[in-house]
Amino acid sequence: MRALFGSKLFWGFIAIFVLAGGIAIKMRNGADKTLDTYVVAKGDIRSEVSLSGRVKPITEMNLAFLSSGRVSWLGVKVGDRVNKGQALASLEHATLSAQLEQAKASLLIENSTFDSMKAGSRPEDVEIARIKLDNAKQTLANKEVLLRDAVSTTYIKSENAIYNYVDQFYNNPNSYNAQLSITVTSDYESKLESDRPIIEDVLRNWQAKVSVKQSVEVEASEARLALSSLREFSSLLARAVNAMTPSATLSATTLAGYKTDVSTVRNTLETELANVTNAIQVWVDSRSNSVLLEEQYNLTKAPARREDLVAEEARVARAEAEVSRLQSEIYRASIFAPVSGLIAKQDFEVGEIAGPTDVKIRVISDRALSIEVNVAEADVVAVKLGQEVEVTTDAYPNNVVFKAIVTELDPAETIVDGVSTYKTRISFTDEDGRLKPGMTANVIIVTASKQDALVVPSRFVIDRNGKQGVYVEKSSGTSEYKVVETGLRGSDGNIEILFGVSEGDVLVFSKS
Repeated sequence: MRALFGSKLFWGFIAIFVLAGGIAIKMRNGADKTLDTYVVAKGDIRSEVSLSGRVKPITEMNLAFLSSGRVSWLGVKVGDRVNKGQALASLEHATLSAQLEQAKASLLIENSTFDSMKAGSRPEDVEIARIKLDNAKQTLANKEVLLRDAVSTTYIKSENAIYNYVDQFYNNPNSYNAQLSITVTSDYESKLESDRPIIEDVLRNWQAKVSVKQSVEVEASEARLALSSLREFSSLLARAVNAMTPSATLSATTLAGYKTDVSTVRNTLETELANVTNAIQVWVDSRSNSVLLEEQYNLTKAPARREDLVAEEARVARAEAEVSRLQSEIYRASIFAPVSGLIAKQDFEVGEIAGPTDVKIRVISDRALSIEVNVAEADVVAVKLGQEVEVTTDAYPNNVVFKAIVTELDPAETIVDGVSTYKTRISFTDEDGRLKPGMTANVIIVTASKQDALVVPSRFVIDRNGKQGVYVEKSSGTSEYKVVETGLRGSDGNIEILFGVSEGDVLVFSKS
């Protein structure tokens, strides 16, 4: 056995076997194209700027407003002792405060709407919508009856106006050879005699259609067409009669009676046309109301669509963002003591215009130590006064974290090794005897953070045609590309999704 293990031939076979196995495994892995998936979930995300510096003594901090405006209130004077977070001065922000209250009210409305959409309509709301629809349908039926009655009445009055008043001026008025029995100018005579048979046809066709039940809309339309023809004919007759003058065979009294009769015909036709038009409009309004209430009833009893819920959820998020923005603007309109200490300088005056460059309050800190770091040009736009900072030191384990905040940010650049940087002071929020001057400090400035946000690894977000999107796994096993709106990009490689996917969606990313 020892001879076998010691032989070169044995170990040669072993080497060949191992090499072959490794090649086979590599080939198999190379052919294995798997899909990386991720279930969308809510979590915390934050962006950071990591720096290093040394702990050193601190004596004072110069403060200014983060925004510009008119100074409205001063709460301290030189020599006053202040506590951390105490308000020192404020700019006018009454308009912002009013906008904030309005934004909070809008957020409350959007949240209420979203909750109502998720819960669906109450049974009593559905019943009320049904009752309104039934009442509207009954009203429409009643208006239809009134419209038919108006059309019928209009026909009777129009027929009476023609047969009892107009036909007195004709011989054989109901025939196709109707002739005027009065003397009018030749300009009117031929037209009036040729139009009378046409008017007879209009009345007969109208009577036939009124007798046959058809849609009320058609009846009303035909009534208006008939009245239009009768009005035109009566206007022509009125012009002819009004042009007549008394003669040996036509007394002034008789002519006056003719003119009165023609005027009666015209007034009757105008009145009936107005009555029919009004009845049509009332019926149209009732029909529109019935259609609207039927749509409202169907919407009330139907569950909310997913796309409507997503859209309303986005409106809630937008309202929340507006509240946060206004709260931030109000915060920026005041100066707060970043640490406990004494006021060494206060040069603001009520009524003056002040801004971020007006450094007129100085606080001498009760704490003795701070950290001075140089922030690179690429990161300085994200660093703001008052941001939280986490500090670890080489002297203690990494799980020993000291809390601090950004208290000073030099507006002028400082060149370090040929690179533009900006000197920034980090002040500890609590006095801790473990910290010593000269310790190497590892600084993490939290430039932005959000809790309970939809967070996914950034590798799942793909740029396509200038828009960002993700592949979402469908129940069929395939994936669907969806456009998303992203928010905060975390330092840990994750990214916030504001709109486009929901919690629980499965994202797909190909490793091939």
